[in-house]
Amino acid sequence: MRRFLTVLASAVALVVAVLLPAPATFAANPYTPQEVCGSAYTQALGSFVISDVATTYVRRNPSNGWKCVVTIKTRHIGTPTWVGAAIGKYHSDQASQVDQGKFSYYAGPAKTGHTCVWAAGHNSPPSPIFGPDSAWTVKWPFPSTCS
Repeated sequence: MRRFLTVLASAVALVVAVLLPAPATFAANPYTPQEVCGSAYTQALGSFVISDVATTYVRRNPSNGWKCVVTIKTRHIGTPTWVGAAIGKYHSDQASQVDQGKFSYYAGPAKTGHTCVWAAGHNSPPSPIFGPDSAWTVKWPFPSTCS
């Protein structure tokens, strides 16, 4: 009887393993912030998570001081979903450059030559109630030494 139960348990475990789907895995995004901004943007100034779907990165080109912002998707990779990246002069409410839309991997790069900047990212469509700017997460200053 003990041998029968052992064989039965093994058979049930095998059937369950074959019939149940494997746990969901998330593919890694094949793009890096430096890759999207360009090879000259070697200095990382910071990053911030805007949701469980994307992270916004700020990078700097040390040879000319230009800053670059890119929002890299961490979920729904390969599927076009709303995502955006923006950059602007610190103490200004005007963006120097914006890239937003339905993208599969990232939004950006958005670049500017200003010394001190703010950066923004989003991963949802513009709100019909609160307006096109309601979905943005904005952080400043970059670099942190700006006043």
